Amino acid sequence: VSRNNKALWSLGTEIRKSWYGGDELAEQLRFDAGRQQKLSPRQSLTTYTNLSRELRKDDFTRSANRVAVGAGWDFVLPEGAVPGILNLSAELFDTASDNAAVAASGWQVALGYTLARPVVGARMNMRLSYGETKFDDAESFLFPTREDETWRAHAGLLFTGISYYGFSPSLDLTY
Repeated sequence: VSRNNKALWSLGTEIRKSWYGGDELAEQLRFDAGRQQKLSPRQSLTTYTNLSRELRKDDFTRSANRVAVGAGWDFVLPEGAVPGILNLSAELFDTASDNAAVAASGWQVALGYTLARPVVGARMNMRLSYGETKFDDAESFLFPTREDETWRAHAGLLFTGISYYGFSPSLDLTY
């Protein structure tokens, strides 16, 4: 991470393995790049892109490449009844795969809020999101192309007062 005047740049890599029923299910490699620009003392704009490759071990045809680009606007609410950070974000994504039931494209918008003061010794955030995904499976007379609408509500706690080699535990609930 490096700072350039008022901008903060970030680069990240994630390597992940998944198991199901004791058997290896998938390996994933992900690269992230982002930039946060301060617009005013209370506002900032974040833009990002991420690229990922998931290699499925159970069925190679379900392996996929995913590209996403997004932006978010943060606004620090003034001290008052419930100070915190309000966030509005949007993302576009495309997933390419040999399997038409996996290949898809779509978008998502979200509204989030992070409380400025700790709750039970943890930093609390809440988020509500809506998105649409259109899959590439072929449309037929009997079966139309699959299109999903997704609503999500999320609440999370990050226990910043506890640290183990620089890692803090978190509790996340998503519905």
